[in-house]
Amino acid sequence: MQFILVVEDDPVARRLLASVLTAAGYEVEAPGSYMEALGIIGTKKTDLLLLDVSAPERYGASFVRLARRVGWAGQVVMLSNRADWQAIAKDIQVEFGLGKPLDIDDLIGRITALLPRSKPAARAKPGRAGSTPRSRAIRRRRSGSRS
Repeated sequence: MQFILVVEDDPVARRLLASVLTAAGYEVEAPGSYMEALGIIGTKKTDLLLLDVSAPERYGASFVRLARRVGWAGQVVMLSNRADWQAIAKDIQVEFGLGKPLDIDDLIGRITALLPRSKPAARAKPGRAGSTPRSRAIRRRRSGSRS
């Protein structure tokens, strides 16, 4: 499962983004600060960084540069309500950026294009999910064998 790190200063938006991305099938963490996010990047394989470059604690572009300087090579999706967000996105070479307010369906579509999910594991046939002594005895009785 791909891991997305959400860095958003607005706690309501942070929880909403984490919830939507989790429902879309991604593993998500949404720390409350850039420092927490940098710690996660340093310890966990992060496939995608969903970053609000307008966050006040530290300018988002500087955060991306710092993360790359410490060896992180994942993809970045930038969110911003700034008028100059496209210039910032180009400057830090992010995969794409979205202005706020954003369209959740567009966001999910773009993330899915960047992080195609692997095929789901094959499902077990109904009635054969587990093999317990009781289930084996029932199958033997049905088939008429005793072995």
